[in-house]
Amino acid sequence: MLFCRSVLIEQWIRAKYERREFLDSSRQSYVTGHKDGFLWKRGKDKNKFALRRFVLDGTNNLLIYFNKLHVSISQLLHQQQQQQQQHHKLS
Repeated sequence: MLFCRSVLIEQWIRAKYERREFLDSSRQSYVTGHKDGFLWKRGKDKNKFALRRFVLDGTNNLLIYFNKLHVSISQLLHQQQQQQQQHHKLS
């Protein structure tokens, strides 16, 4: 726990004094509402970690992760729309 706290403090200091993120709003990447990157996700059954692509999309209020690293957001949203249309046809 101590290691995580020290890393957080160090990165905050670097953001404030080295990168000057708090002074210039164009440098505040966390304000844009969109983050895209890779994280390690722990498996449900085997407790193994697997690399997953995560996307935080503020415009659609979504947090998405992909099993396959090459899938795009537009493909995923298109698949969801098709599934919803099929669901409404069955109802």
